[in-house]
Amino acid sequence: MCSMIDDLMLSQLTKKYGERKVRMQLNAMDKYGDAVTEPTLWLSTALENNFHFSPIELVKQCPCGSDKHALLSYFIFCNLLGLRICEKCGLVFVSPRLTEETMNRFFEEAYFNNVHPEIWGKRRMPIFEDILRIINTLSVHTIFDVGTANGYFVYYAQNNGLKASGSDIAREPVEWGRSHLGVTLFHSKVDNLDLQNETFDAVVSLDTLYYTLNPIKELMAMRRLIKPGGYLILRLRNNNKIARRGRVLGKKIVRKPILPMPHIWAFTPETITHILSLSAFETLFVGPAAYSRSLLSPLSSVVFSVNRYFNKIYPQFPIYTQSFNIVAKRIN
Repeated sequence: MCSMIDDLMLSQLTKKYGERKVRMQLNAMDKYGDAVTEPTLWLSTALENNFHFSPIELVKQCPCGSDKHALLSYFIFCNLLGLRICEKCGLVFVSPRLTEETMNRFFEEAYFNNVHPEIWGKRRMPIFEDILRIINTLSVHTIFDVGTANGYFVYYAQNNGLKASGSDIAREPVEWGRSHLGVTLFHSKVDNLDLQNETFDAVVSLDTLYYTLNPIKELMAMRRLIKPGGYLILRLRNNNKIARRGRVLGKKIVRKPILPMPHIWAFTPETITHILSLSAFETLFVGPAAYSRSLLSPLSSVVFSVNRYFNKIYPQFPIYTQSFNIVAKRIN
């Protein structure tokens, strides 16, 4: 990598930051930097922001199968990452991105440390109520919650008459949910679950799919758990403006994450519908999703209610809420 950096630039960076710091970053780049496509840009950014190298990787193919994608912008989150758009299906995604090992460490060590589980559960109660309202319109009695965190939705579903269980890749939240809520939770990735095929009427996954490195593999693993004719219910961040924002930012480096971190995929109703079809699901419904409880709850509730009303009357009405729900049926 060092040989790919202009000698004059290397001299300037050494003069500005010192030989020891430059050498430290170069050593990290030589060891982990297979995904560094612009070494000079990466080195200058690493030195300016003084970050320790977190392993990264390139995404060679969009989940739709296309290898044609364009760089929109760069941003910093543990490393210098890129925002790209698939030229075939329009899905926006992160590449270079953090490796699976780095992502798993983030979830195990940091993701659930900022708020007590009970507070987290209470904040998300409007979301749980919204999802249960959808479930009650379907013929569903057994559900499995993928990415359940501490299991509060499983707990809520059980208290409302459903047979529910769930899984998460973070050990501590799973153990907390088992001991404090008495719910059945598995510490596992969904594709590693030792559960019988076609067990549940529906699989629910709330705000998790954009973290997985391979969405179609994840969706197919969820599909395996669903009975023929059963349902998949997703809640996802609404990224209908992210491509335009990326183009406006251009190739300059943004000093904070463009997407909520550590999101990998910037789904829209259109792009997730396409990916679901590739995963043997038929989309039945897409609509606005309720917000977590916060100081802005009254305003958020109004936006949600109005958007849901118009979306119900006119299914093609745009979704303006921060997130959206999508219901899909397993294709046998």
